Amino acid sequence: MHNQKGYALLFLLALLSLSVIFVVGGALKNRLQVQGSGGHPEVTARALMQAKEALIGFAATYRDTHPDDSTPKKYPQVFGYLPVPDLGSSRKNNVGCDGEGCTAGSATGILQDMTVIGRLPWKTLNLSPLKDEYGECLWYAVSGSHQSAHHTDIMNWDTVGYLDLYTPNGTASVTGGDTKPHQRPIAVIFSAGPVITNQNRAKSATDIVDACGGNYDVRNYLDPYTSGSATTNLFNWFVGTGVINSSTDPGTLPPSSPKKLLTGSLKSADSIPILNDQAAYITADDIFNVIRRRNDFIQPTLTAMQNCINTYYTANSSYPDPTYDQYLSGDSLRRGRLPNQCKDPLTPDQTATRFDKHFFYMKCANGNSSCLRAYANTPCKAALVFGGARTSQQSRTTDAERNQQSSYLEAPALNAYNGNGTDLGGIANFNPASPTTDVVICFN
Repeated sequence: MHNQKGYALLFLLALLSLSVIFVVGGALKNRLQVQGSGGHPEVTARALMQAKEALIGFAATYRDTHPDDSTPKKYPQVFGYLPVPDLGSSRKNNVGCDGEGCTAGSATGILQDMTVIGRLPWKTLNLSPLKDEYGECLWYAVSGSHQSAHHTDIMNWDTVGYLDLYTPNGTASVTGGDTKPHQRPIAVIFSAGPVITNQNRAKSATDIVDACGGNYDVRNYLDPYTSGSATTNLFNWFVGTGVINSSTDPGTLPPSSPKKLLTGSLKSADSIPILNDQAAYITADDIFNVIRRRNDFIQPTLTAMQNCINTYYTANSSYPDPTYDQYLSGDSLRRGRLPNQCKDPLTPDQTATRFDKHFFYMKCANGNSSCLRAYANTPCKAALVFGGARTSQQSRTTDAERNQQSSYLEAPALNAYNGNGTDLGGIANFNPASPTTDVVICFN
């Protein structure tokens, strides 16, 4: 098992920039203000926060702790993936971890892009069994977009989660993800709270439960037990049988149809509890706010591309043409994507592929003169532009949005790319403190 102590340390480096919040009954509360009737809500809040920190650390160091073992190396690991939940010792496919608290790994039934819910894999995260104020171990749902058993095709800071979190009556998103998909959770951590009507938390006869007790049937812990109009027919478990509870709902979920989960407390008209699950959630921004601070995140890829283009110039006395060249006769600028000569596998972790939509390349049609400028006054014969993280006005959810230069580039780079100016602006190196600013590599 990998030593996960570095996860917490890495997380703390960026803790001040993270919005560590817990969602209770539709309101956004401070980190230790979880409501509950167990008498010690701070216990629940502390457990949820500790789980959240560990999961962010896991994702932010995934490439370090999960090296690619294939020969030859075809699919190098990247940052951002989260562990599959603990689905019970009878279901796990993880030879590196024994007993309970282990991620299920690539257990039977888990497919690419499948969202999975189960218990928090505390042992995989190198934690003790985290319990809420009622003595129940925490539960955890991971979006199919970010689960590590079968990687999604493209993982980067724009990858949209397949989950959302709603108020107890199921009428309003508490994340804003219903109108802004990039705000949807990629993981939700639950405190199950006390038993409600029809739930059976008897000890499992098939799984090891020495630390957490009970069983792995999600419906016996997460609410409501029976869906109905009180929660707008939403519930915190998946339709189907078996401990994976995801064979038919959601299975493989598109970003347009997220699994809607609930948080908070709700009682019937005669005061019978219907829902008492308390939740914390993680977004892609939570994870990449940490990852982007790593000095091996994007800058080594940019440097490798720069060196490749310069090497091509040395050998050919001209800069390479862009891929998908949009040059028209009479234009002073050739524009498109990264030259084929300088794509993966040049970069060791396929970052160019994972962030391919972020890269734009321009070359002056007359290769002997400069037609562009960067950083206000530096002349360029060619330029590579990396469109950084999303601004508040940009969305990269759909294919249509991802195919728009305006979803990535800011003015003036966008204007220059479209032939409406020559000044690219930008900065020469990626700056994690200003991640949305275009990075411009000028060749002259």
